[in-house]
Amino acid sequence: MRKLLYLFLTCLLLAGCRDNRYYLDKVEALWGVDYDSVQHYLLMVDSASLTQEDALDYHYFRMKASYAYLMAMEKSRLDSMIGTMKERYPKGHERAFDARFLQMVYYYNRLDDKKVTDGLADEVRGYIRNKRDSSRWYRYKYLLKFYQDDADSALHYLNEAAKYRLFSEARIYALRGDLCQAKQQGDSAAWYYLKTMELDSSIPMFQLTKLVLDFLPQQKDSKKALELLARLRERIKRADIPYYNMIKGDYWLAMHEPDSAMKHYRIATETGNGFIASQAYERMGMMAKARESDKEAFDMYYKAQQVWNNSYFSLANEKETRDFEAMKMLNQLNELKVERQKHVILILGLVLLLMVLLGSSVFYLFHRKRINERNRLMQENVMLKQQEELSSLREKEALMKEKEALLREKDARMREELFKRMQVFEKLTDMEKEKHIQLSDTDWKEIRLMVDSGYDDFTKKLRSRFPMLSEKDINFCCLVKINMSIQSLTDIYCISKNSVSRKKLRLKEKMGIGEGETLDGFLAVF
Repeated sequence: MRKLLYLFLTCLLLAGCRDNRYYLDKVEALWGVDYDSVQHYLLMVDSASLTQEDALDYHYFRMKASYAYLMAMEKSRLDSMIGTMKERYPKGHERAFDARFLQMVYYYNRLDDKKVTDGLADEVRGYIRNKRDSSRWYRYKYLLKFYQDDADSALHYLNEAAKYRLFSEARIYALRGDLCQAKQQGDSAAWYYLKTMELDSSIPMFQLTKLVLDFLPQQKDSKKALELLARLRERIKRADIPYYNMIKGDYWLAMHEPDSAMKHYRIATETGNGFIASQAYERMGMMAKARESDKEAFDMYYKAQQVWNNSYFSLANEKETRDFEAMKMLNQLNELKVERQKHVILILGLVLLLMVLLGSSVFYLFHRKRINERNRLMQENVMLKQQEELSSLREKEALMKEKEALLREKDARMREELFKRMQVFEKLTDMEKEKHIQLSDTDWKEIRLMVDSGYDDFTKKLRSRFPMLSEKDINFCCLVKINMSIQSLTDIYCISKNSVSRKKLRLKEKMGIGEGETLDGFLAVF
């Protein structure tokens, strides 16, 4: 039996260990398919109980799934972890490139050292295994050179990516537009952005906004700016029209055409986009302030604030709703996890039960004769024990009957003594109907002494446990203790039966007796 218990505990331990491995396997299976599920399973992992091998997998997936988690690491810890990954994921391994790429991203964002970052990027290039890795590497090198203001090198890596078709055609045009915009080549940037919109209409290309507004102070070419706005209007989606009207208002304001600007700002305020409407009201307020129309400016600023607050609270409510739904889903997943654990425990229990039954059957087949003999001896022992128990029960029953007889005899003597006094009391009340003569202090003292002698100092224990009881309450409890009937109590106290019941109820509340128990029952066992 002890071995079976050890086996059961081992199975439970293995089941607990399996949970972490199970979650990590689910993360690997859902990677690139369902990001929310990946994050959920990563949160379900108990990082404190991970083995060394599982801990490395866990941190690898956490760094890939969360940029904040990667950036929050200390450099020494990251270097140590990457060093371990280099041993476990050598060149050619499917995770080798990702591990080095994570280190490269960390160095680029945390360390301001171009040489180190470029050198690490060149080292990482040797771990590229497929087209996806190449695309990520060229994208990184492009961004690195772009933000280092090395436009020529950035264009070189972009052309290399285009040569090997690592990026989509729309992405190539968009990135070239960024380079032209950085070089302040507005015409070329506009052409690339518009080409991007032709290839992929789902991409919101509002870089043209800056180009349109920059044409005025830089090139003073309003005609070209209007052409860009017209071409932008042809390609934008319906949801982007409010933003377009705001751009048009900014354009006319820059052209010193306040009436046209006000017209487009008003159109922008009528949209369902609260943030755009708020910005439009604010610009209208600035124009009113420039005209020294303080009241109109105040009204516009007030409307801008009101629309902003409405949009903010609307988004806040939507966020709370999403958080509630996410929490609800998390609770459901936790319930499913609990149910799964119950099923695992049930299965383990059934397996152990089957093992016990099988072992018992084998044991029974090989030791049948010995078991039969043992059963016979056990039956004889049981019969002897039962006889002894019956004898002891009979003795206890006889003692209980004798004790009950003594108690009844004591109760009878006490009631007899009290009834004698009651007879005197009745004679006295018959002689004079106007007055009621109660028992004297001496009579009550005798009653208390009689109860204490018959019930092991009943009044002393009662005073000790309930010090708030008065002397009259103690006397009444003594009469209840010796089973005086309600009729006898009415005769002694010269009150009605209802008054006796109310007196019992008050004493019950005073002593804190529960509602399911009576005063008579409580005092009978006290």
